[in-house]
Amino acid sequence: LKEIYKERAVLERDYALKLQALARRGHEKQAKLTVALSFGETPTKSWGDGAAKKSTFDRAYDQLLTSFEQQAMDHLDLSESLSTQIIDGLRRLEHLTEERQTRQKSFYAKVLSERDRYASEQLNQLQYYEECKEFELYRQKQGRAQGDRHADRAAKQYEHQKVEMLNYKNLYVVNTASRNIVSQRFYESDIPRLEDMLQARLITDLVSLVKRGIAIHTHHLDCLRSRHLTVEEVADNVDPAADQALFIEFNRRPFSIPGPLQFEACPDFYDTGDISVAGESRVFLQNKLARSKMKLSETEPVVQHKQADIAKYLNILPTGPPNADEVVDNLVEAQHSLTLLEMHERALNVEQELISGALGGAYRWAQPHNFKSASFSLPSPCAYCQASIWGLSKQGKTCKDCGLSVHMKCELKVAANCPRSTGRRAPPSKVVMHGNRGGSASECHPSWSSLAILMYRTAAPPTASVSAPTASTFTIATDQKMKYRTATIQFDYTASSPFELSVAEGSEVDILEDDDGSGWVKVQDPEGQSGLIPASYLGDDATASAVTPRATSPMRQHQPTYGMTVSPALRGIYDYTAQGDDEMSITTGQVIELTPRGMNYGEGWAEGVHPTTRRNHIFPSNYVSSCSSLSVYS
Repeated sequence: LKEIYKERAVLERDYALKLQALARRGHEKQAKLTVALSFGETPTKSWGDGAAKKSTFDRAYDQLLTSFEQQAMDHLDLSESLSTQIIDGLRRLEHLTEERQTRQKSFYAKVLSERDRYASEQLNQLQYYEECKEFELYRQKQGRAQGDRHADRAAKQYEHQKVEMLNYKNLYVVNTASRNIVSQRFYESDIPRLEDMLQARLITDLVSLVKRGIAIHTHHLDCLRSRHLTVEEVADNVDPAADQALFIEFNRRPFSIPGPLQFEACPDFYDTGDISVAGESRVFLQNKLARSKMKLSETEPVVQHKQADIAKYLNILPTGPPNADEVVDNLVEAQHSLTLLEMHERALNVEQELISGALGGAYRWAQPHNFKSASFSLPSPCAYCQASIWGLSKQGKTCKDCGLSVHMKCELKVAANCPRSTGRRAPPSKVVMHGNRGGSASECHPSWSSLAILMYRTAAPPTASVSAPTASTFTIATDQKMKYRTATIQFDYTASSPFELSVAEGSEVDILEDDDGSGWVKVQDPEGQSGLIPASYLGDDATASAVTPRATSPMRQHQPTYGMTVSPALRGIYDYTAQGDDEMSITTGQVIELTPRGMNYGEGWAEGVHPTTRRNHIFPSNYVSSCSSLSVYS
């Protein structure tokens, strides 16, 4: 239509002959494109002239070309009106249509990714099978240790492995149920709605522009009013729903929705699909249920807000507002957000139903901890497994109420008995949201977790670009102010890494953390900046009891005996491909031996020893986590 109107504006000056030639070319294009527009590029059944005439938009288009043939004596002034109103409008509509189609394709990929994310039960299944095999090995080991002096230890190992196996089984069952519901919704609701969302609006916009052109003709050429009214009458009869039904009729293909998944017992260990609530598995489920309830309480207000936005836009559109394009964009964006939110909400509901049904009334007296992510610059014991928590990134969590610290992997295993909790925490009392373009951005209550804002942004995987860490990355959060000891600096010291502090001789500092044997202390200067400095740089009044003569790296461990040296080590948590000769590739689970500089390399990078060449290379520090030290025979 844009090309036809553009040529029409030029040919208005040449009157009848050139206008008739233009109409003929329009009919030729119509004959070539009718099949693709009305029946698709690859229809599943043949069509005839009778079927082609069923397209209401095609009939309106044909009538429009006929009116061009009848308007051989059109007015010269009409050329300007067509250029400024019709052609520009079509160009803008073309641009808007391309943008909407791009967003639809991007959203389809996002919905597909969300569906696949809930389909990760295969990994849970493999983990569960591995735990079953380990359980069987410990059972055999316990049987062989009967009457032995190691019988008690074998029994403890057996019970511990049993708990781990049941926890993985519960995750497997819950994830399987969630995936089934999400997959069913994907095929029955999300995909059909995605296919039907913009097609009708495109046809409606095209018809609106055609009618606008007809109105211009009627205003300027009273003598051709009857012809224009005929074209307008045909355009009014365009039925987008009927045209879409015609397209569907000639593009039906067989398809069946995949059946639901079922729990499959491990071949090495017989078990049922029932959720285990015995022993520590009940604690795990109670914490899992508490987390689900909190997430659901955060998600439900957002869903209601999006539903209200969609209802508002649907009520505005029939009135023909002047900003109809903006309203349509807001409507589509709100529908995108609602789809993702409802998928997440349904998965949480299924998870709660399964766990609540299994626990019964056991959850009423739970007092769950209110954990938050925390960084640990110095090793701290985990309240559950008693292992040390330490790392440059946030390796553990701390309860906001009672201060209990655990590994992230141990969060759901800690008993729900917080001494400062009053039972199950209520959802946030107030939710404040501000929408923009139909709710494309929202601001939520500060206590919301990151999952409550999941549908507004998608978390990206780690990349090779690593931002420089800051001093706050390596501090332990505290909610109460303390009075610290002061000390005088004996020598000037210049920081060599982001988490160290530069100090001047003679200045006074507050000692935040004493030397733990590493030769470093954490201090704060009068300006409020904090960091690590060598313990030997402090005055005797502050370090007489425990100061190491020579400062070593905070990563360095004590030297063992028996001819062995211990090198600090980290474990890879993401795959990374080296981008230069001085970098080192990392695989998930790989143990990396650190150099003396280690995590002090700076700018978000660490330095380690290549396992093959034994040469020093660097790698991103946020791709690794703390690991037990490497023992190397000297």
